[in-house]
Amino acid sequence: AARLRAAGEGRVNLHLAALEGKTLPLLIEKPGFGRTEGFAPVELPGHEGIPGAIIEARTSGSRGGKLLAAAS
Repeated sequence: AARLRAAGEGRVNLHLAALEGKTLPLLIEKPGFGRTEGFAPVELPGHEGIPGAIIEARTSGSRGGKLLAAAS
C-alpha cells in the first residue's frame, strides 16, 4: 500500500509540475483556494475571491500537493 501511495504522489507531483508557470482559469471555492479545469487544487495566498467566480491566475510552483498561484 505504501508503494502505491508513493507512486500516486509521484504522478500528482508530475502533473502539478507540468502546470507550473502557466496562466490558467480557476474556479474559486473559498477565499485563497480554487481549482483548475482539471480539478487540481490551487492555493491563492491573500486572494479574497468570491466562491463560484472564475478568474485567471499564474501558477508559480507547488507545495503539499497543491499549486501555488497569484491572480493575474
